[in-house]
Amino acid sequence: MTPAQKRDYEAQGYLVIENGFDSGKLNELSSALDRLAAADELEDLPNGDDCFIHLTLEPAFFPIVHRIMSDDVQLRTLRGGLCAPGTSELDWHRSVASLLGVAHESSTVCVQVQIHLDETPVNGACTAVVPGSHRFKPELHLPELDSVEAMPHAEFLDVEAGTIVLLHGNLWQAQTGNSSETAQRSIRCGFVHCWMRHDLPDLSPAALEVISESRNLSQLFGLGEHASVAGYWERGIEGYPTSMGLP
Repeated sequence: MTPAQKRDYEAQGYLVIENGFDSGKLNELSSALDRLAAADELEDLPNGDDCFIHLTLEPAFFPIVHRIMSDDVQLRTLRGGLCAPGTSELDWHRSVASLLGVAHESSTVCVQVQIHLDETPVNGACTAVVPGSHRFKPELHLPELDSVEAMPHAEFLDVEAGTIVLLHGNLWQAQTGNSSETAQRSIRCGFVHCWMRHDLPDLSPAALEVISESRNLSQLFGLGEHASVAGYWERGIEGYPTSMGLP
């Protein structure tokens, strides 16, 4: 994580990484996602193709996630997204709003990663954010709005294929509707701390075998010998500079 990326993320609560994948990797992910979308299995990526398991340690974004979350980072969600033409907007929200007992304005308990496989078409759906809102006090409530576009100070992230977006879980975020004629595909990962509950599908024997071949994958998926022997507070990623996480 460069000093500029660190400043941007801490100040804005999100980070945009352009050209995160070359065309070969992008085509591999797109083909695998299309196959699972046709089978209505976008909620089951880890069992659908090994490439999605290995994606969780992708050098284009994982070292940054590790720096933000700390050594005890763990995967919470791994899903595919397909925003078809006519998809309605997703209202403004904070992903960690339901997690009580946490001073979210001074904590980092979740990082969301969006991997965009398609560019944002004209009138397509795009992620909307309010920069800096991850540090808003809890008494500053989300305003009542008629549309996503009505939010004051919002930024709308039009992206190219291969763009990676990292979002602080406490950031005010939304998604505009897709009124274009083009479907938009994405892969979405959520990262939390190892002592938090995950929301992954039951893993098949084949997926478990792939994960068990890597200690860090086992840590991310909460599996393996290290997970059963070490306590919650001792588990961590290896092979990276030690990280205590960002505030």
